Amino acid sequence: MYPNAANYGRGHRGGGLAAVSAPRLEPQRLADFASENQGSLLHDYSKVIAEMEQVIELITSVAEDCEENEFEDQVKQLSEDMLHYDTMRHRLQHDQEALRQLVQGLINGRNYDSEKALTEAFETELREQLRGDTEPTSQNQFRERIYGVKQNPDYAPPLGDDDDLVVVSDRLEDFRCPITGRTIDEPLKSKVCNHVYEAEAIRGFIRDATRRREHAECPTTGTHL
Repeated sequence: MYPNAANYGRGHRGGGLAAVSAPRLEPQRLADFASENQGSLLHDYSKVIAEMEQVIELITSVAEDCEENEFEDQVKQLSEDMLHYDTMRHRLQHDQEALRQLVQGLINGRNYDSEKALTEAFETELREQLRGDTEPTSQNQFRERIYGVKQNPDYAPPLGDDDDLVVVSDRLEDFRCPITGRTIDEPLKSKVCNHVYEAEAIRGFIRDATRRREHAECPTTGTHL
């Protein structure tokens, strides 16, 4: 996703000394690389994101046709496919913006003394993107288009018990789920309390509360989810 910093800091002085010197970051050379390649570094992200959006639109259009012909099983499968692609699109957008901020920092003179520091800076920027993330997936728009065909808002079936959850990037190695206490592998962020949970744990938590005819509450704040 970003330049391999070790490849831009190796000495070229020749002789035995260069052969045993540890790779090091040369900030100016890395900044020059970032400046010269900023467009190409981000172009691939934009291209793939655009392709994802085209796929999502195609899936939605096909689902509209299936709904008109009452092919409910196909609509359900297409809904799952759409969410899969929209999740990937959402993750790529976060990665792209984090990379954009990192590259701009390099161009503005920010220095990193090792490849590890550069990697950590990227991960930190990505987490900042996630903390401010309140954008839902396209699932609500999908439902409006598909089930709006019948012009009956009561017809649309529920999406499930996790409508107020947002899929976010899976790069959350340092975050622990408030429910399980373990490192998060598949994160979902609540649009109500803004906490990030392990997907399976929060879905099960909400299902259990629903079976008891109770409101699921955030384990940290007690807010109704």
